[in-house]
Amino acid sequence: CKKKALLVMGKRLWKRIVQDPGKLEVKTDNAEIENVAKHKLLGMIIDEDLTYEVQVDGLCDNFPK
Repeated sequence: CKKKALLVMGKRLWKRIVQDPGKLEVKTDNAEIENVAKHKLLGMIIDEDLTYEVQVDGLCDNFPK
Protein backbone atom coordinates (compact mmCIF):
# COMPACT_ATOMS: atom_id res chain seq x y z
CA CYS A 1 0.00 0.00 0.00
CA LYS A 2 1.53 3.30 -1.10
CA LYS A 3 1.13 6.19 1.29
CA LYS A 4 1.27 9.85 0.33
CA ALA A 5 1.25 13.12 2.28
CA LEU A 6 -0.41 16.29 1.02
CA LEU A 7 0.12 19.50 2.99
CA VAL A 8 -2.98 21.62 2.37
CA MET A 9 -2.71 25.34 3.07
CA GLY A 10 -4.23 28.54 1.83
CA LYS A 11 -2.20 31.09 -0.10
CA ARG A 12 -1.77 33.35 2.95
CA LEU A 13 -0.24 30.55 5.02
CA TRP A 14 2.49 29.83 2.45
CA LYS A 15 3.97 33.26 3.21
CA ARG A 16 4.15 32.48 6.94
CA ILE A 17 6.14 29.27 6.61
CA VAL A 18 9.75 29.77 7.59
CA GLN A 19 11.04 26.42 6.37
CA ASP A 20 11.06 25.21 2.78
CA PRO A 21 7.35 24.83 1.87
CA GLY A 22 8.07 22.24 -0.81
CA LYS A 23 9.65 19.81 1.62
CA LEU A 24 7.39 17.92 3.99
CA GLU A 25 8.96 14.92 5.70
CA VAL A 26 6.55 12.35 7.08
CA LYS A 27 7.77 8.98 8.35
CA THR A 28 6.03 5.98 9.84
CA ASP A 29 7.59 2.69 10.86
CA ASN A 30 10.94 3.99 9.55
CA ALA A 31 9.49 4.36 6.04
CA GLU A 32 9.31 7.79 4.44
CA ILE A 33 5.94 8.76 3.00
CA GLU A 34 5.93 10.41 -0.43
CA ASN A 35 5.12 14.14 -0.45
CA VAL A 36 2.78 15.20 -3.28
CA ALA A 37 1.38 18.55 -4.47
CA LYS A 38 -1.88 17.00 -5.72
CA HIS A 39 -3.74 13.73 -5.31
CA LYS A 40 -6.92 12.14 -6.61
CA LEU A 41 -9.43 11.35 -3.87
CA LEU A 42 -12.91 10.00 -4.59
CA GLY A 43 -12.58 10.99 -8.25
CA MET A 44 -11.63 14.61 -7.46
CA ILE A 45 -8.11 15.97 -7.76
CA ILE A 46 -7.18 17.92 -4.65
CA ASP A 47 -4.16 20.23 -4.69
CA GLU A 48 -2.23 21.90 -1.90
CA ASP A 49 -3.98 25.27 -2.41
CA LEU A 50 -7.49 23.75 -2.48
CA THR A 51 -8.14 25.19 -5.93
CA TYR A 52 -9.97 23.47 -8.77
CA GLU A 53 -7.43 24.39 -11.45
CA VAL A 54 -5.94 20.90 -11.82
CA GLN A 55 -9.39 19.28 -11.82
CA VAL A 56 -10.81 21.71 -14.42
CA ASP A 57 -7.71 21.42 -16.63
CA GLY A 58 -8.03 17.63 -16.59
CA LEU A 59 -11.71 17.80 -17.49
CA CYS A 60 -11.03 20.24 -20.34
CA ASP A 61 -8.28 18.02 -21.75
CA ASN A 62 -10.72 15.08 -21.91
CA PHE A 63 -13.57 17.10 -23.44
CA PRO A 64 -14.15 16.31 -27.14
CA LYS A 65 -13.21 19.14 -29.48
